[in-house]
Amino acid sequence: MQVEYREVPMLARWQHSNPHRPAPPDLGSGQIRSWECRIDSSTVGHCSGNARTGQVLGLMVEHGHEGKGIGTQLLSLVVSWLRAEQVKRLWLEAPLSPQPRARRFYQSRGWVSTGRRVGTEMEIFELRNE
Repeated sequence: MQVEYREVPMLARWQHSNPHRPAPPDLGSGQIRSWECRIDSSTVGHCSGNARTGQVLGLMVEHGHEGKGIGTQLLSLVVSWLRAEQVKRLWLEAPLSPQPRARRFYQSRGWVSTGRRVGTEMEIFELRNE
């Protein structure tokens, strides 16, 4: 089994997936970067970040690959890049119940709920460990 973490060219991916739609402005600016985990040439997880806003975007690990450290490594890659970009406030949106697993995942890695909600399904977490 070969495991590989690599950066994904966001603009090229967007243009391939959305040939008739213009890319969001941040996508080609280098302000949004994304990493993926591939196992035996299949993508099993990805995570992105936005250096302009400090937001961690879309951490996802395929069912059956949870609990293997993939999400932790992907999140670490994005956080390291955002810190290298000197982003002051790192934040993300996480699902409210019934997804307590996501909440525990972020809390165990130093993320703290701000108490703010996005609609009725998401809450905002900030990274507070330095």
